[in-house]
Amino acid sequence: MTVQEEARADRAIQTKQIPITCYPPATAHEIEQRYRCIDARHEGRTYNPVQDKTWCLCGRVIRPGDVSRWNSAYESAEFSAGRPDAVGREARAYLDAVHGRGNEPEPLAVPTECGDQYVIEMEEVPSWQ
Repeated sequence: MTVQEEARADRAIQTKQIPITCYPPATAHEIEQRYRCIDARHEGRTYNPVQDKTWCLCGRVIRPGDVSRWNSAYESAEFSAGRPDAVGREARAYLDAVHGRGNEPEPLAVPTECGDQYVIEMEEVPSWQ
């Protein structure tokens, strides 16, 4: 094997089998990420500079070099929308603006030692009812 053939073999895309087992069962998040990765044709997402390789989201395809891409603002907002803090509120507001949802007010959050506590608004009920 010549030096050029060895270099070409080193730069080839590697794939590895990741077993889908019954125990432990895959979570819904793992299954969603796997199908997202397949739909995106296993694009590079995680770069490791020590190994100089890039992994796809599900870990099945490994590419040589740094071919990863940054998350878009929408992907970052999708990821952060579940957070209960200010970052999550901003992410939800961004997603609402993108999707053209109404301007419903966000429930009031009161910061406490245990994190943000949401205030429940209740209507006054007349005493005669």
